[in-house]
Amino acid sequence: MRALRLLLFGLLIAVPALAGTAYVPFVAAGGRPTQVNFDVVNLGTVLRLGSVHFVAAGEDGNGGGTDVLSLRMDPGKTYSRTCCGNASGLLVLSGAPQIAYNVYLEEVFAPVPPTSVSLRLPLITGKDAVPAGSRATLLKLFGDGAGVVVSSFGILNLGHQTARCSVVGFPPYVQFQLQDIVIPPVSVAAYPDIFGRPTLGAQGSPAVTCDQPFYPFALIYRGLPGNPFSFNLPWVEFVPPAVPLGTVP
Repeated sequence: MRALRLLLFGLLIAVPALAGTAYVPFVAAGGRPTQVNFDVVNLGTVLRLGSVHFVAAGEDGNGGGTDVLSLRMDPGKTYSRTCCGNASGLLVLSGAPQIAYNVYLEEVFAPVPPTSVSLRLPLITGKDAVPAGSRATLLKLFGDGAGVVVSSFGILNLGHQTARCSVVGFPPYVQFQLQDIVIPPVSVAAYPDIFGRPTLGAQGSPAVTCDQPFYPFALIYRGLPGNPFSFNLPWVEFVPPAVPLGTVP
């Protein structure tokens, strides 16, 4: 039977054309199967170059990462790829102004019939970066301790030098592993299932500071499709940094 796919459109309704370079960070669910899918389309009228590279979490992104797609694209043609199974890291997207990308993370389950839940991921550019030395907060991450609700935490270093980051706002047993975070250039520090399983109902609102331009984020995975004891519809949420009203134009 064909897989049932639930696609969540909350973050991106229209996919913007991309000029220059953008980044798509993600962190795996910690034992729950994930993959990243993307579509690339040339919206122009002549051949245009586009490329996608994968930088694994903790890898130095100044080296360019692993080439996932790099080619001249026919006008109006869409190219689709799947990569990064159960991995954490980021995609580096580049190309001509006429090239547009649609990237989504998919969590695949194995009941009969198989089920998948998909979430469009945002494209992060330099204008989204939190300035070095500033503080950014993610509001109310949560883990239920049973694996039904899993929060995975990440920090994207948008600088081309190594970043050192500090985090406050997690429970003590989580905070212990975040005493000194060192992130290679253009890379992600990834913490799948940050709360783990020792504590039931753990939560936190981490505040992050780095000495390079950065972007903290989280992915919250909810529900277990096919589990008769799970009554919640499975879904995945991308958590960006909170926006204080004082910064809104």
